Amino acid sequence: MRNFIWSALSLILVAQVGFAQQQEIDEAYFYYNAGFYCEGVSKCKVAYNKIKPKSKNAKKKKGELAYMAGECLRNTDRFGEAISWYEKAIMLKYQDVNPEVYLRMGDMALALCDIEEAEKYFKLYQKAKPNDKVAQARLASIDFNKSAIANRTKHSVKPVVKINSSNTDMSPTVGDKKGKQVVFSTSRPGTTGGESSVITCEPFMDIYAATIDNKGNFGPAEKIPGVDINTGDNEGSVCFDSRYKRMFFTRCPVVKRSNMGCEIWVAESGSKGWEKPELIDLKGGNDTVSVGHPCLTPDDEVLIFASDLPGGYGGIDLWYSVYNRRSKSWSSPKNMGPDINTAGNEMFPTMGEDGVLYFSSDGHIGMGGLDIFSAQRVGDEIKWVKPMNLGHPINSCANDFHFIKVEERKGYFTSNRPHTDVKGAYRDNIWQWELPPNLFTLDVRVYEVGYRGAKGPAIADAKIKIVASNGMTWDGFTDDQGKVYYEIRPDGSRYITEETSYKIYVSKDGIGDQGYHPNDGEISTVGMDRSFDFVKEIPLLSKRPIRLPEVRYDLNKAILQVNDTVNSKDSLNYVLEMLAEYPTLIIQLVSHTDWRGSAASNKDLSQRRAQACVDYLVKEKGVDPRRLRAAGAGREQPRTVYFYNNNYWVEKPNDKNVQYEVIVLTNAYIEKYKSNKLLFERLHQFNRRTEAVVVSFDFDPATAGEATIEIQDATTGEGEEGGN
Repeated sequence: MRNFIWSALSLILVAQVGFAQQQEIDEAYFYYNAGFYCEGVSKCKVAYNKIKPKSKNAKKKKGELAYMAGECLRNTDRFGEAISWYEKAIMLKYQDVNPEVYLRMGDMALALCDIEEAEKYFKLYQKAKPNDKVAQARLASIDFNKSAIANRTKHSVKPVVKINSSNTDMSPTVGDKKGKQVVFSTSRPGTTGGESSVITCEPFMDIYAATIDNKGNFGPAEKIPGVDINTGDNEGSVCFDSRYKRMFFTRCPVVKRSNMGCEIWVAESGSKGWEKPELIDLKGGNDTVSVGHPCLTPDDEVLIFASDLPGGYGGIDLWYSVYNRRSKSWSSPKNMGPDINTAGNEMFPTMGEDGVLYFSSDGHIGMGGLDIFSAQRVGDEIKWVKPMNLGHPINSCANDFHFIKVEERKGYFTSNRPHTDVKGAYRDNIWQWELPPNLFTLDVRVYEVGYRGAKGPAIADAKIKIVASNGMTWDGFTDDQGKVYYEIRPDGSRYITEETSYKIYVSKDGIGDQGYHPNDGEISTVGMDRSFDFVKEIPLLSKRPIRLPEVRYDLNKAILQVNDTVNSKDSLNYVLEMLAEYPTLIIQLVSHTDWRGSAASNKDLSQRRAQACVDYLVKEKGVDPRRLRAAGAGREQPRTVYFYNNNYWVEKPNDKNVQYEVIVLTNAYIEKYKSNKLLFERLHQFNRRTEAVVVSFDFDPATAGEATIEIQDATTGEGEEGGN
């Protein structure tokens, strides 16, 4: 009897222990499934410790509770602790049941910027789920992370210490037309609810505002005034209409042991703050669905928000509703589609004045956690496409979200990247970003046009006149290297500024043919998003006759020589290249003869030689005849050559140490070498030439009229040059 009683008591005790253990397990599941992560951590830990993994099912249950504890810690930003509990789940082979434990391990490693560890676990997750889009995106994020850090943008970022607290501060936005008030959500001590959230372990959030004085300093952050704006519930992300007369904000009801989804409320501006808010019904009666993070388009017509409404692409998506002014109501929500939404989470939409949509996502390729993206609107459609990651340092390994512009180059965002001494957690705090101005310089280099358009010598003392589209003008002169450099003005401002176009006029006067034809160029910084050093090379054409490469004629002939030693037509292509490079250029081709024969007959022969050049360019190369002139100079303009290295040259030596003699090939000079037949003929050949002279730079095909020159067949012409 004693043994029976003892056995019965033992069975009762075991049953009571088993019932208590199951009750603790049930509580852990309830808190976890309800999203009460703060209290859920301890519930999951207690239940985990109660289970002895003696059977396969017990081991599975224990692994699941370890994973749940990790999830509760992850959702309360305790990343290091979360990793230790995911590791426990992996030791219990929970990944065989739910491979997502690998994904979460990778996420936590990435949040701590341990890139190699993150990559290892993302690959394990992909191996378990090879077609999973989230796995593909996470692995792509590893490569993007490395690239973004190596190619960081020019933005500078820093926490806004004067308004951040040791608790969560998030979702900053501008609260007035002047941009002097920053409105944000916070869970700092002293909020209206007083109690701590079972989700975040922090007090329920309120909406606060801080004002910036004329020196750019923040005043104390205070609760935003109004009727029933801050309550015992969680008040979150805020946006305003274009007139700052209506405030839209998120409110998440706090109902004990219930999972009530968040909602969007709107309040009108009153004389003493914000009036009593009204609920915008976007949930269709589904209490457990959440809508929040409101964002208005600049015309106040479209309300964009985040939600887990049915029919999305996975996780939390961005949706929109259109306002009907007649009925004063909002339309049924519509999903923003696959250009924006992914299998991950898209949240915290904000809108720039230019209609650019900013939002955060962990589904698009990013650096880790939530990254901030921008998307362009398609015309007047309610559609945004081609999300672009804002890069590092706006984005980081941590969660980065709710990006706004206060000015074109300044604004705020939220990040839980580490910067405080809060141990074991990464708190959401408000950060400020600034984009320093792009810096530009201008280096103008002026040189003389050489053979076939090549660079000739630099031109010193060329006058530079620059006219900017913003009305600024200034002058300068090139140095002895043909250069002039513009960076900083004497007053400290910069010559070349953003979003401005510049016209550069270059000229150099001279007596007779010693000057240059003016030329111009232009640069523009319009649309440039990076600093740049402009180098503008501007060639000038000398007013001296332009020496063409070998254009030869047989004695007494106006036929262009083309043989094994010279191709005169190919040489004339230099003129073709000049005309192509300078579309407004008009050129005169001037031909010459040698000294033999009468002046009158050689004048006629030289005219026909010039005409032969024009004929070739017009008939065979299609040059507009209105851009060409033919002129014969006869024998009256002997050529100047240079004698050095025991030979005759048409160019001066480049080496300054070479001694040379300047020779004008007059008839008297050439006659001295009559007994040396080869040299005698060569010197005469130097004089039989064609040169180019710039007539003007004002050719306009629309106003030039019809051709005034007669295109003749000059290729059979013969003349008197040495022929009589």
